[in-house]
Amino acid sequence: MKIGDLVTVSPHGKNHYLIIGEDPERENNQSSYDATKLGKLYFLYDSISGEIKEMHERWVVVVNE
Repeated sequence: MKIGDLVTVSPHGKNHYLIIGEDPERENNQSSYDATKLGKLYFLYDSISGEIKEMHERWVVVVNE
């Protein structure tokens, strides 16, 4: 995944977001309760609300490559 990719967030997967940045200082590679790492933290632009949302790599799915 990289800045500029169009993505969706699982499991819902209905809305689309644009990756506009990432925060390497907040990457989370500690295992969560189900032993899955969360990965990089991305900033996602929501064109419907105009908001910037934060989401870890675990739930982000690339729509275009």
